[in-house]
Amino acid sequence: MIRISKLSEVLDDDADHTHSAISAVALLAAAWPQLHQGCSLKQLDLDSCTLSEILRLHILASGADCNHGNAKFRYQKQGGFLSTDDPCVEFRLAHPALVKKLSSTAVYDLTPGEKLCVLQALCGKLLTLVSTRVLIEDSAEEQRAARQELREIRAEQHRREREEAAFRVRQRKEEKLREQEQRLKEKEERIREEERSG
Repeated sequence: MIRISKLSEVLDDDADHTHSAISAVALLAAAWPQLHQGCSLKQLDLDSCTLSEILRLHILASGADCNHGNAKFRYQKQGGFLSTDDPCVEFRLAHPALVKKLSSTAVYDLTPGEKLCVLQALCGKLLTLVSTRVLIEDSAEEQRAARQELREIRAEQHRREREEAAFRVRQRKEEKLREQEQRLKEKEERIREEERSG
């Protein structure tokens, strides 16, 4: 229980916004599940009863793995984002009362505005991950390719329609020419018959 009170005391004093202070608080929050539950935050069982606490610990632990010493990790996993760029860290600093409220209130009991703030932070966190951005970029590329394919299909369809319309116009012209030729032949025959009878 001493460690829990120390964690809450440190979190209550989370007014220092320097990079080292943010990382220290995040490292302490990230270590808390391992010390008290015997497993990492990712391994904790997530259900309707534990969601609020796991969410709170996730928000508090954000920024723990983004320090100056692991630039390769930051580049590979987070696209170069620092802990100060982390939306959950920004959320923690901007809404300390809401983070504290999550320790005693279920996430289901938050107001819609508070839920929206939490969701914005979590969505922002997802967008800092390279894997999410790669998935979005790949989907956008697939969509561009599908649009290009659709344009080509439509262009081909319009070309075919124009060719068919031109073919129909040619057929009509040829038919009219045949009809004119037929009329001329009939006229010539009538003239011949008139000359013979006349």
